[in-house]
Amino acid sequence: GHRRLCLEHAISFLGADEVPDGSNWGSEIRPVVEGYNEYWGIDTSKYGRLAWCAMFCSTAIAFGLGAGKLSKDMDWSKTPMKKFFGGASQYEDWGKEKSIWVEETEKAPSASVFCMARGGSNSDPAQTAKAGHVGMIVCDNGNGTVTTIEGNVSNGCRSYTRKKADLHGFVEWWRG
Repeated sequence: GHRRLCLEHAISFLGADEVPDGSNWGSEIRPVVEGYNEYWGIDTSKYGRLAWCAMFCSTAIAFGLGAGKLSKDMDWSKTPMKKFFGGASQYEDWGKEKSIWVEETEKAPSASVFCMARGGSNSDPAQTAKAGHVGMIVCDNGNGTVTTIEGNVSNGCRSYTRKKADLHGFVEWWRG
């Protein structure tokens, strides 16, 4: 039930865009990104608004678990992570630490958070192997690909078919 609610919330943002492009901001994604910089004490005048792929996953999970409706007002203690995850490597590290990590060679669980290298995300040209992008699994297609819902790709929220071989693995956050 909660996993489905998380996915439904994430999918409700499909097609939402950053305005202007590259700003990591806009009225359509405001429920996801508003409050993030403030929560972490990040000076937007110095650093701007930060990438929001992990914010997107965190907000969808928190919403599905009844922790609130807007990112800035979420009760993050009601999530398995117990705090607002805003970084891709944060998800991967937490999943491995909690033994809720599923290798990319295994079946991808629906509503899990996938982690991938930053350079493969179509969101950032960086060529690092470190986790730099996350999204949620809609389904494992059974042919070596998964269907995803992701924030902060192509300046918005999009669904992709990704090769599992391009991913690091999956976090079964509900077991955290």
